[in-house]
Amino acid sequence: MKQIQEVPGQVTIGRAYADFFKGLIEFRGRSTRAGYWWVQLLAYIVNFVVMMVMSVSLVTQALTKYGDNVDKATQVATSQLTPVVLILSLITMVVELSLVTRRNRDVGITGRGTAVLLAIQYVMVLPSWIAMAQKLLGGTPLAVTSNGVTAFLTLALAIFQFVLKLLPTDSLTTRSNAPVARFFMRYKADAPD
Repeated sequence: MKQIQEVPGQVTIGRAYADFFKGLIEFRGRSTRAGYWWVQLLAYIVNFVVMMVMSVSLVTQALTKYGDNVDKATQVATSQLTPVVLILSLITMVVELSLVTRRNRDVGITGRGTAVLLAIQYVMVLPSWIAMAQKLLGGTPLAVTSNGVTAFLTLALAIFQFVLKLLPTDSLTTRSNAPVARFFMRYKADAPD
C-alpha cells in the first residue's frame, strides 16, 4: 500500500478521495483536515442515501403487506432495517479506522494514543452492539444498562474525537519528556511548551 502523506493546503476533493481509496488499510502517514472532511462528506451522503432508500423500500413493503396496521408495518420495517444499520455501521467503522488514525497522527496524536482512544470508545459501545446482534439472532438481548457516568464519558470522548478532527496539522505535538505526553503526543522539537 501507498503511505498517505497529505500536505496542508494542497488537498483537493479529488486528491482526498484518491488518497482514501489508496489507503483503505494503510495506517501510516497523515491525512489533513481537508482530506478527512471531504471523505466524511461522501460517507455521510452515501449512508444517508442508503438509509433513505432502504427505509422507504421497507416501509412501503410493510404497508403493502399490513395495510392499515401502521404500528405492525413500522415494527416489521424497523426490525428489517436494524441489520442494515448494524452492517453499515461496522463497514463504516472498519473502513474509517485508517483514515482516523492518519488524521490523528496529522494533529499530533501517536498511533498508540489513537489505539487507546479508539479502544475505549469501542469498549463503551460494545454492549449495545452485542444486544442488537443478540436481538437480531432471536436470542434474549443482553440487558444494556447505561448509567450517567458511562453516558457522560461516551459523550465527552465523542466530543474530544470531533475536536481532534477540527485541529490543524501538528497542533498537539509536544517537546515534553513526560511519559504520558510522549505516549499520546508526537514529539516535535519546535512544538509549543
